[in-house]
Amino acid sequence: MRIEKYKNEYKQMWDHFVRNSKNGNFHLERGFIDHHKEKFEDYSLLIWDDNDKLVSVFPANRDDNNLYSHAGLTYGGFILCYEMKIYKMFDLFKACFSYLKERNIKMLYYKTIPYIYYKAPSEEDKYFLYLCNARLASRNILLAINLKNRLKYRKGRIGAIKKAQKNQLFVKESNDLKSYWEILIELLELYNSKPVHTLEEMEYLKSEFPGNIKLYGCYQNTTLLAGVLVFESEIVVRTQYIASNATGKNLGAVDLILSNLIEEYSQDKNYFDFGASTANNGYYINVSLSNQKEGFGAMSVVHDQYEVNISEWNVSLIDRALTKSNI
Repeated sequence: MRIEKYKNEYKQMWDHFVRNSKNGNFHLERGFIDHHKEKFEDYSLLIWDDNDKLVSVFPANRDDNNLYSHAGLTYGGFILCYEMKIYKMFDLFKACFSYLKERNIKMLYYKTIPYIYYKAPSEEDKYFLYLCNARLASRNILLAINLKNRLKYRKGRIGAIKKAQKNQLFVKESNDLKSYWEILIELLELYNSKPVHTLEEMEYLKSEFPGNIKLYGCYQNTTLLAGVLVFESEIVVRTQYIASNATGKNLGAVDLILSNLIEEYSQDKNYFDFGASTANNGYYINVSLSNQKEGFGAMSVVHDQYEVNISEWNVSLIDRALTKSNI
């Protein structure tokens, strides 16, 4: 196999591969990865097989002798073609880990992709991470709704939706990111936090991916009370930010937005992902936030991250799973 570091001239090739992969989406295209490239030393890889066919891309950044896949992304890992077979994955892992070891990478921090984002089964990486003695470093919980097999809303959520309707609140798609960001910042300041993205970063991303990044606002007359910013991929819609001002919270504005979106996206998506309800590598659960999401019928999906000691890795760890009789 042949491995090369990503270069700008590979952008079109990279994006075309991701769009046609079995486990990639716009979140892993270069326009998204590179929006904060000044914060990271990019060390993304492209991997071709012996027939010179591109079989995988690997979004990553390097920090000293550590490699992350990717520290600036929610998920990552090997993005794979539909033709990927187990025996090819043997070769891919061996080639990639040898490549990293030769370049003095000591530790690999590997983010998996939650299975709900797969367009086809794509868990080859988890098997080979196991063979490589990877350590499970964190396990977070995402809460997601199976839009093709939905549960009924809990009583509290239904009551909030009715309250919003009674007060003549309404939901529409909005381009007023600035007003929404003011609500979002004010809300997060209550928890000594701030948005992962700046307003300028989100305006750039929305301009790059107008069909994937959308803001839905809840209004009373002309006043924005709350909003939900979503990332829409082929089979999943994910809530990136959910925020409301005090009036919107009192009137059930967020509940109205979410119920509208769940109904709308049930037509052509498989999952509605509320994102993580855990922190501190999974050791902290936000119970109140989880209860709200579960009130809409969301259920748990784990999102794992692994550590691999590349400095101690050797090819025999993978070869032990092969015998001459089954190659």
